[in-house]
Amino acid sequence: MAKRKRSDAAARGTKADPERAAAREGTGTGEGAGRGGAAIAPAMDTPREHLTRRIFTTVQVMLVVIPFVHLGFAGVLNAGAAAMESLRVMLEQNPAFLVSFIAELLQPFAAYLVRIAYRHYAQGDAGYAAGNLVVLLCAELLMQNMVGVVGMAVLLWRTWGRAADVLGPWARERSVGGVLADVSGALVTVVLAALLAFANARLGG
Repeated sequence: MAKRKRSDAAARGTKADPERAAAREGTGTGEGAGRGGAAIAPAMDTPREHLTRRIFTTVQVMLVVIPFVHLGFAGVLNAGAAAMESLRVMLEQNPAFLVSFIAELLQPFAAYLVRIAYRHYAQGDAGYAAGNLVVLLCAELLMQNMVGVVGMAVLLWRTWGRAADVLGPWARERSVGGVLADVSGALVTVVLAALLAFANARLGG
């Protein structure tokens, strides 16, 4: 017994200390922890989920660069005074360009929401991720952004295998108020996208 106590005392504070291991697991700082101390679901450590993570990252990058690509095609990507004046004139005299430009400025925000959705998905909250992706898909459809539509559709396809069985229970557990809180950022995007779609329809008419 005395020998057991001496070995426990020697292990205290090291990786062999059972109390430290339990605390590490409880705070999400062990081997299954992700960035920021967030616990990663064990099912994520598979080749398929590694590919899913890369697809999420690719979609985020594509959404972020959309406004810069648009400005590049418009010829106003450089920071010269003439380019800034050209952009100002286009925004003032071409309402359709202004509407499309605002829609493209929303894409980096959508990329941020996709990043948050993947964080929840990696922690096992596939219902949260799927709910946000569905709402973001609706927003991209309203903005008629084909890159965003295809990207959200691919992400839904990749996550649906895990989300299909938990989407209903997630919604019931969270109730209406909880679901609205979880998808609040995506709902803001939908509202703005609807306003842009209305403005685009008026300009087209």
